[in-house]
Amino acid sequence: MVAGEGLKTLGLALSDSLEELALTNCDVINGQDGFLVELAQNLKNIKILDLLLGVESSK
Repeated sequence: MVAGEGLKTLGLALSDSLEELALTNCDVINGQDGFLVELAQNLKNIKILDLLLGVESSK
């Protein structure tokens, strides 16, 4: 589990080599406006960004 600032720091540190990123049940995306845009701008070599957000069932 990593907070928003931790994800930004990881993104900056790995921006030259990171090609694939999966965020599963990432509350930061829903909780911080512009977070995903800012993260994506720093990941210049990203080829695959997989987002799996928790969705409540309507059953």
